[in-house]
Amino acid sequence: MGAIFFLNSTPRNDLLTLKYVTSRATNVLDLQYLFFAPFGMVFVFHDRPHRDLWPATTTEATFVWGAELKADLQRYVQARAATAAARDRGETPPYYAANFTPETSLIARLRAKYMKPRSELVSGPTGDFELLPDDVKRQFREATELLDERDARRGGGNGSRT
Repeated sequence: MGAIFFLNSTPRNDLLTLKYVTSRATNVLDLQYLFFAPFGMVFVFHDRPHRDLWPATTTEATFVWGAELKADLQRYVQARAATAAARDRGETPPYYAANFTPETSLIARLRAKYMKPRSELVSGPTGDFELLPDDVKRQFREATELLDERDARRGGGNGSRT
């Protein structure tokens, strides 16, 4: 039976510490999950090994403790239910998510950090099929034909996609 060791530096005091991870199959799998860290924005785990190993990742991604996210999601569910109940009583409540700010909500904090609007993006022409490039029009027509054929096999007519 082997063991896995890794060096960990703590941001508070810049000390290097040696961490020990047993070679138990689940711990090795937990360690392998962390190889995905550079390719994501947010990682949610509820396992102590992930929390302990997270500082070893070299990523700007955010680690989220599962219980914290679950609690925040529950608050959103409760707020949404209260809004629905107010509507059922004939009231016009404010949008339920307005009460969740980055200061009070993990979800709002993550949204503010990662879901920023891309104002520099400008959408192209919309609503006019003929303005699309020829290859896009051809692919669209081919896809439409395939869908129409599938619908005909299912007994529906053109345009009756489900």
